[in-house]
Amino acid sequence: MIFDRESIRSVSDLLRKLESPAARARAKRRTPVWFRGLTNIGYALVPSIGRRPFHLAHERGLLNLFKQNAVQFVDERPQSEWEWIFWARHHNVPTRLLDWTESPLIGLYFATHTQHGAHKNETKDGALWVLLPTVLNAEANILMTDTLDIPIFEDDDNYLRNYLPSTLAQESTSRLNPAAGIAPRHSKRMQAQHSVFTVTHREQTPIEEIGKGRHIGRFVIPASAKPRIRRQLESLRIDPLSVFPELDNAAHLARRRYNG
Repeated sequence: MIFDRESIRSVSDLLRKLESPAARARAKRRTPVWFRGLTNIGYALVPSIGRRPFHLAHERGLLNLFKQNAVQFVDERPQSEWEWIFWARHHNVPTRLLDWTESPLIGLYFATHTQHGAHKNETKDGALWVLLPTVLNAEANILMTDTLDIPIFEDDDNYLRNYLPSTLAQESTSRLNPAAGIAPRHSKRMQAQHSVFTVTHREQTPIEEIGKGRHIGRFVIPASAKPRIRRQLESLRIDPLSVFPELDNAAHLARRRYNG
């Protein structure tokens, strides 16, 4: 890894790390940097289709069942295969996509907040992963004309076409490394979270195990520091409503002001 197990105990710690000589050099070169926060440092960077009880063999069936019943609930039917996949991912259907963010503060939020179950992993150290997406893409032999460019998850994008479920179904021998891509932000949640994504191919190898690790780094969020970081993020208005801009969270914040 480009770095590992440096501790972050506060928002200011993170800002100092982002001003390190190596980080400033990447910024000067305009190298894209993405973040992913996990409340348990023991979790691997594997998409949901690669976590038990799910498997790649379930992908087409999961998507077909989702389409069968979801179409009545969408105002505009998705127009592409990738668009269907992102709708499925948004509603927790297991896919080969893994969520990242362009915002270090959003990454830190997810390293200290559990969406379901307020105290899950509270005694576990968290992790804030740092990804260099263009370096990961080089590992997958995705070399764009401009080395700063990142492919987009649309069906006419030749760089990511080999990762479509329909393409995988046509043959069974290819093995590609995970790739990084941007996507049209169809929802307020994707925009609020500055969402970007990686996608695996046939093998669900954790992203941190790809190649020689030149694309990935990891900060440790000590369990004892999580409450302090949550308070600091809330002071900066990095809260459930800003991360998940939905009506239920507006109601939650209204109640909490008076409930304490």
